[in-house]
Order: sequence, then C-alpha cells, then structure tokens
Amino acid sequence: MPADYTYNSRRTVERTGSNKGKKRRIRLFLTILLGFMVWAGFTIYDQYTLAQAKAEQLIETEQKLAEIRQLNAEYKREIERLKDPEYIEQRIYKDLQMKRDGETLYHVYP
Repeated sequence: MPADYTYNSRRTVERTGSNKGKKRRIRLFLTILLGFMVWAGFTIYDQYTLAQAKAEQLIETEQKLAEIRQLNAEYKREIERLKDPEYIEQRIYKDLQMKRDGETLYHVYP
C-alpha cells in the first residue's frame, strides 16, 4: 500500500494527504471570500458617500427651486400690476421722477 494511506481503529483505510489539500482549499476559499468582503465593504462605503453627496445636492437644488418659484410669482404679480394704468403712472412718478404738466416736483433731502 502507498505511504499516504493509514489504517484507523476500525480497520478502514484513510487517506492522510487529503487533509492537507482540504485545509489548503479551505484557506484559499476563505482568502478569496475575505478579499471579496473587503472589496464589497469599500464599494458600499463609496456608494454611501456618493449617495450622501447627491442628497445634499438635491436639498440645495430644491431650495434654489423654491426661491426661483417665489421670484417667478413676484414677477407674475408685477406683470399683472403693470397692466393697470394707475400703477404705471405711479411708477413713472416714483422711479423716473417725472411730473405732469402744471405740477411742481419737490425734492426733500434729509
């Protein structure tokens, strides 16, 4: 019989060299598994940080959108007011400091 076989107490033949190969295969499998787990951990961490950055960017964008919508509503309100002749006249007096014929324009300085 070859040297890598032994008899145990029940008189059956066991192979002694197979344990060494089995341990090596298990160690190789665990090493590959550990490598995969490390890679997966780094990938998950990278995805988490990327998701956090995108969430912050989304919050900023939503705030800008709310400001722009408010500004748009103000502009629409101003457009509606500009259709009123009295408002146009008031803006001319106030902003351009114009006057009607026969009126006197006074400037008051503090």
